[in-house]
Amino acid sequence: MAGIGKAVARVMTALGIGAIAAAGAAGAQPKTFEPTPDCMIAADYVAPRFSHSVPGMLWRDGDFTIEGAILSWYLGGPQAIFEADDFNLVLWDDCFDPKSKVTCPGIRKDKAIAKAFNRPYGKLTKGDRKAIEAYFSAPPPDAAIRFAAQGIGRCFGSHPAQGTMEELGLRRGPFEGALCGAAIMNAPDLPGAPTFSGWDYAQDEHNANRAYGEGGRCTFIPEYAIAAAEARMAELTADTAARESRTVEQRIAGLNGCQIAYGLVSMGLGGQRGGVSRVPDEGIDWALKYEQSVIDNEVCPIMPKPLSDWVQAQPLEKFEAAEDPFTGFMRRKPGTSTYADWAYYIGRVAAHYETPETPQVDLSGDLCPDFHTWLAQKHYSGAGGSDALSKFLQNNAATLDLSLRPAVCVAVPKWMYANYVNERAVQNARRAAFDAKMAQREAFMKSLEEIAKVPYKPAYRPPAGEPRCYRTGEKTETCFYN
Repeated sequence: MAGIGKAVARVMTALGIGAIAAAGAAGAQPKTFEPTPDCMIAADYVAPRFSHSVPGMLWRDGDFTIEGAILSWYLGGPQAIFEADDFNLVLWDDCFDPKSKVTCPGIRKDKAIAKAFNRPYGKLTKGDRKAIEAYFSAPPPDAAIRFAAQGIGRCFGSHPAQGTMEELGLRRGPFEGALCGAAIMNAPDLPGAPTFSGWDYAQDEHNANRAYGEGGRCTFIPEYAIAAAEARMAELTADTAARESRTVEQRIAGLNGCQIAYGLVSMGLGGQRGGVSRVPDEGIDWALKYEQSVIDNEVCPIMPKPLSDWVQAQPLEKFEAAEDPFTGFMRRKPGTSTYADWAYYIGRVAAHYETPETPQVDLSGDLCPDFHTWLAQKHYSGAGGSDALSKFLQNNAATLDLSLRPAVCVAVPKWMYANYVNERAVQNARRAAFDAKMAQREAFMKSLEEIAKVPYKPAYRPPAGEPRCYRTGEKTETCFYN
């Protein structure tokens, strides 16, 4: 956010200075920008020394917004448009382009404006400037102001077109945290509706300068976002109720005794009681051994009798299965950037999938750089295997730091190595055939060059008046003139 705020501040500083200077020269002062609690433009969006000047094209989600552009037009007129950093970044040109199907409320199509906005930076013609001056000297239409207010709030002074926050479809808070979070995460992208992420960013900046109390950045939430949030919260509530009402048979379905015991121990140690009593000391030691056995794809260790008795005595009405130890091991990953740690981690994950039918080999060494490059190519092309180990190795070969990528070579299925060798052999054969063709072509071109070096010698042509004679017998010859 800090980088975005600085970029916006630089743009707004330029727009503010230019607009005030031009308006002063013309004998009229621009409208001032006064942040209010109902305006979602933060004070940080305007350079501190010019906090009452014209704001520029507001930055949101990496783009300049139409709402901010309309506000700049309202406050600074055509000069605010002239002072934009780069017309190619003013992404409302479709509003003016007669060929575009995009329609922006209150903004009429204008070919000259659309053409000006698509000029390279610094290439505006006199005609462009004249068109912009004529178009933006008029105040923004009420429909445009109302449209912009939906995305930035009441930032247009006392202009009646912007309506109240409630009239703009915004519900006033504060809101409890769950609804605020759900609104931000689940707001749909509706045609013509302001993006809720924009509200998220704008209010983060805005609230840095004003204390709204409980509710924080969700002081105002668009009604459509609230509807989506409430629907999602209702869905989550229903899911929770369904989970809570499961029978014992449903809670333990598909689990063996070791998995049930591990789940009970995890509940007891994690504070998720559910009626589970204190875990015996033997349970902690057994759980650690069980985790290692699952990761290494070995049989479940035998439970000591005190643990077995404890497991059988626990109620299962609130039982929750624990995360699979191997899944947890894969998810946690090494917390360091040390090659040895990653080689151990990847090797152990790969060993989990090794079977007598799918043995593995170590390709560490000179072959490894080309092999992990091949794996990364598979990842990016989406042409790799669909099995879990292939995806795991390809993902790490593509995403790890270069210094760590050789770790994917420590345990490679033989079938994968065979595929690599075969593909590289085919590629090498094609490359050799291509090289041979190129060499043949090069030799042919050189032969042409050699022929060209030989001096030109015209073919012999005898005088037209004399015959050409050939001996056709011991004492005879044949002559002809043609």
